[in-house]
Amino acid sequence: MQSGHSGDPHRPQPPSAAQLSRHLPDLCTDRQVDLPVWVTAASRTAVLTCYADAHARIPGLDDTDLTHAAQRFLTWLAESHDRRWIIVLDNLDDSDDLIEWWPPDVAGGHTVVTTRRRDSALLAGRRASSFNPDRQPGSLR
Repeated sequence: MQSGHSGDPHRPQPPSAAQLSRHLPDLCTDRQVDLPVWVTAASRTAVLTCYADAHARIPGLDDTDLTHAAQRFLTWLAESHDRRWIIVLDNLDDSDDLIEWWPPDVAGGHTVVTTRRRDSALLAGRRASSFNPDRQPGSLR
């Protein structure tokens, strides 16, 4: 996977959302990820809707209330189980949209954030690292 190039030509650039989306099916096929969730993170409502849709894909979870389903989904992500998951928060520009809605930081789970922002405030207080396209697709093991 090649990184996009904009800004400082000497600074490695993160891959685009399109590049990530092309590799996500490979991760699932290789059984590195059991539950992929792509979230268009343009607003809090969009995030909750995607979480509720993902919640509906998990056997045994049933809830029709959007907020409650989204919360139950995050609770399920935090529980100990043998399912590996990845949440891609695509095009997140306002971290306030995710107050109380960040996926948990647990073994077997990964959160990828794409954004046009260049400041560090978006991920303040979160463990983060640069995406390394040379390690794909095995970098999520």
